Amino acid sequence: MKPYNENQQLKSKIPEEKKYENLTLKSDFMFCRIMKQNPELCREIAEILIEEPVGELEFIESHFEVKESADGKGVVFDVIAKDSNTCYNIEMQVAKEKALGKRVRYYRGITDATLLEAGQSYNELFKAFVIFICAYDPFKTGLVKYTFRQTCEQVPQANLGDDAAVIIINLASTQLADTNERFRNLVSYLAGHEPQDNLGKKLDKAVQEARKNTDWRSDYMNYMEHIKVERAEAYEEGDTNRLKTDICSLHEAGFDIEMIMRGLKVSRELVEETLGLQSSGETLSSSV
Repeated sequence: MKPYNENQQLKSKIPEEKKYENLTLKSDFMFCRIMKQNPELCREIAEILIEEPVGELEFIESHFEVKESADGKGVVFDVIAKDSNTCYNIEMQVAKEKALGKRVRYYRGITDATLLEAGQSYNELFKAFVIFICAYDPFKTGLVKYTFRQTCEQVPQANLGDDAAVIIINLASTQLADTNERFRNLVSYLAGHEPQDNLGKKLDKAVQEARKNTDWRSDYMNYMEHIKVERAEAYEEGDTNRLKTDICSLHEAGFDIEMIMRGLKVSRELVEETLGLQSSGETLSSSV
C-alpha cells in the first residue's frame, strides 16, 4: 500500500468531471453527439471497425437517455444507426466495466427490440453489430480487436446464423503493427494521439467545433449535475453496495479507515465490515 501524503486531498482519488472544453472523442457524451451530427463520419468509423462496407446511415431513437438536455430530448450515450440491411450499435466505454459481457448482452437485446416493430417476423431482423470502443483491455490479452459470434461448443464450425456480432476495440493495445493503416490511424486517434489521416483530421475538427457548442456544453453540465444529484440521493437512501464499492476503491488506492470515513461520511462499522476487519480495534495502517 502506498503511503498517504497528508497534503493530498481525498477527493483527488475520486474521479471528477472533465471540463467540457477538454472533452475528446473518448468521452461518451462527445462521441455520441459528434456521430449523430456527422453520419458520414460515423459510417466511416463503422466501416473501418467491422471491416465491411457500410451504406448511408439513418439514426434510430435510442432507449438510453437522460431527460436533462437543453432541448428536452434527452442526453443519449450510444449510437444506434442502420443502413439498408444492417444495424450498428456503437458505444464509447471509458470506465472499466466488470460486467461487460452482460452489458453487451443487454445492448444486443435493446438493439433488436428497437428494430423489430410489433407484428414483424424474426426473419425481418437486420444483420447487427454491437461495437464497444473501450479505453482499456477488458480481456487483458493485449489484442486490439475482439470479435464474438454465436458458435457451437461441440462443433465450432457450426454458426448459429443469427447474423449478429459483437466487436470490442481495445484502445490501450500496442499491437497495431499488423493492422491495416486506416484501422491503425483511427485507433491511434481515438486513443488520444494526433490525427494521421484525413478521417482523423475531420474528427479532430468536429471535436474542436463541438467544444464551442454552447447548447452541448449546457447539456453536458446538466447531465453531470444530474449524476451528482442521483449519486447523493443514492447515498442518502443507503445504497450500501455503491458505498462498499467506493470504500474498496479508496482502500486499494492507499487510504486508511479514518480518511475513508471522513471522505465518504460513513461509519467505522461499515468500513470495517466492507474490508473484512474486526470492529475490536484493528485498523489499517496509512503507510507500508
